[in-house]
Amino acid sequence: MADIGHIALFLALIASLYSAVAYIFGIRGKHPALIRSAKGSLLATCGLVSASVIVLLSAILNHNFQIEYVASYTSRDTSLPYPFSALWAGNDGSLLFWAWDPVENAELRARRPTASAHTVAQL
Repeated sequence: MADIGHIALFLALIASLYSAVAYIFGIRGKHPALIRSAKGSLLATCGLVSASVIVLLSAILNHNFQIEYVASYTSRDTSLPYPFSALWAGNDGSLLFWAWDPVENAELRARRPTASAHTVAQL
């Protein structure tokens, strides 16, 4: 299960790099198809990072102690609201959470019907 999260993050990295390069070339060359492709890649990045967050939250809530992060920051003794805070308890989870937040904001801006290439590129 942890492999799914790692693979999703690696694919998100590739998709986000493509999105950034496609936006730059799309805006400079005034290629609307390339800008649409970059937006699609941004949405894929959002989905992939979200999948990684869901995998980690699922492991935390199911007490999957085979994952080192879960074993380090959670316990079976904690009641239900507290395991959610384990997502950002350690450096790895915190970085994942803080990577997820701007990706979600970029996704919301890209989905706006009035979002131009310049609006999304300002992120």
